[in-house]
Amino acid sequence: MRPGPSTFRPFVSIEYMAKYMIEHELDSSPVTTSNGRLIGLLMRQDVERVAQDLSQKKGLEAPGS
Repeated sequence: MRPGPSTFRPFVSIEYMAKYMIEHELDSSPVTTSNGRLIGLLMRQDVERVAQDLSQKKGLEAPGS
């Protein structure tokens, strides 16, 4: 028997999902509701790109913004 797939809830930050997927070498992961309803499939390449874009934007914001 194999363990079930790693899943994320829609409220989890994109940065956390990117870090988790990289650390666990996941190419994709389902996004589900708390009762297991499938919302979508998160692709590692997409989450890495978005997390990087957000990180760069945060770095450009002025303190206190």
